[in-house]
Amino acid sequence: MKQKQSGMERSDEPFDRPLPNSSEAEHAILGAILLEPDLIHQATRLLKPGDFYNQAHRRIYAVMVILANESMPIESIMIGERLKKAGYLEQCGGFSFITNLTYGIPHSTNITHYADVVRTHSKARRAIDLCERHVEALLEGVDPKEVLERLFMDVSETKEGYEHLRRPMSLDEMYDDQALRYLMFLKGISDATPTGFPEIDEKLLGGGLVPSFLYYIAGRPSMGKTTFALDVVCNAADAGKRCLWVTREMPRSSVIDRMVAAKSGIERFKISAGLTQKQHDIILETLESMRLVPIIIDDFSETIEELDGWLADYERKGQRIDLLAADYVQLFRGDRGGNRTNEVSDISRGFKRLAVKWEIPVIGVSQLKRGDGPRREPELSDLRESGQLEQDADAVIFVDGGVPEEGLDFYQRDFLCKKQREGPLFRRTLSMNAELVTFRTSSMLGHSAVIKRPVPIVPAPTAGKANDYEEMHDVKKELDRQKARGKAAKQNKAAAGQNTYGFD
Repeated sequence: MKQKQSGMERSDEPFDRPLPNSSEAEHAILGAILLEPDLIHQATRLLKPGDFYNQAHRRIYAVMVILANESMPIESIMIGERLKKAGYLEQCGGFSFITNLTYGIPHSTNITHYADVVRTHSKARRAIDLCERHVEALLEGVDPKEVLERLFMDVSETKEGYEHLRRPMSLDEMYDDQALRYLMFLKGISDATPTGFPEIDEKLLGGGLVPSFLYYIAGRPSMGKTTFALDVVCNAADAGKRCLWVTREMPRSSVIDRMVAAKSGIERFKISAGLTQKQHDIILETLESMRLVPIIIDDFSETIEELDGWLADYERKGQRIDLLAADYVQLFRGDRGGNRTNEVSDISRGFKRLAVKWEIPVIGVSQLKRGDGPRREPELSDLRESGQLEQDADAVIFVDGGVPEEGLDFYQRDFLCKKQREGPLFRRTLSMNAELVTFRTSSMLGHSAVIKRPVPIVPAPTAGKANDYEEMHDVKKELDRQKARGKAAKQNKAAAGQNTYGFD
């Protein structure tokens, strides 16, 4: 392949012909973002800096992404100053080049068409690079059969064709993307997705759920593992992440019931047990406010191949999935029937492949083996039906706790991280709201609220326990006051015309 240097353009030009690109489409995207900075959120779902062919365009777009993550204004002076500080301003044509990006650009609130053009050319360049390496191998006398096998292994088996090429890469090829990651880390910006629970995030590698990592949330029945996983998905969606919730345990209507209960403050069991007119109005308003929440619910897919297909479909539509959660692992179907251990092993490997292939965090909810002896704290060996789950997981978090006292609105659950690749093991406690079927952190409950830990057996009240019961009465009064404040805040948001989704 002939190498050339052509100013700001990339140097790879095979056979004296330029690689596929559209400088006009790249220009249009950057100019549109300068005119309408909010378009950066649409752009980041569709394009990575490496998709830009023009080196100046690529670096300007990378700075735009950084400014957006820092909640800084995206305008030409700020971009120029960042490039100048990094030593790239003159290579990118100076301040005038950045300013001229807006000239002749139609004011548009949709850059999807331009992004499709840029992505198509990016895929074509990667395909050419892939094919060229194999042509060189053939010219060097490598056995054609071996070359074809390598080619087959290199091409991702998705509907997107060359969208995800899995191949070894040199440090030089990875430099731009890696340097951008480190610059983001310098600014305190992680590529991890926060769970929405600070007590958990502060101990997770990267401060949240890391792309390409597989997380297992495991526990015995009724410990709240599904509740916690759904809370994480809702919190991620609240932060703007598009999430795919796959359930084999309950219909999608029940999933929505849980979400509505947590959002509206109306007890989960009352939703289906009979509503008053006032409760019905609140729930309907809540459902309306959730219409644009980026959560996709799938209650019919049961194989890894089906999930892979859906991820590819959404990627092709420009609606990339940022987080996948599956409830629960043992209910999915693998390739090898008959031997359940082998089947669950295949399923677990499949979830790990999805995480790596699509570069997203994947959460798998898992059951534990039923214990025969005295109840004890769960261990990695308790993961049900296959040791492969422990091997594939980048982190395993157990949800554990005792039998809650009858009548308590809140009871505690221990979160035990018994495995975390490259991160610490930890133990944290969250409070579960039994009525709304959702978890709350200490910051959500208020520092003055002390929640009683559940105990295996509920004792009858005695004179010696009077202070404990008085304390619980004070806590309940405090929680009632907090609920009232939360309801008032929601009403104020509604009056202001805000359309928000969160757990307050």
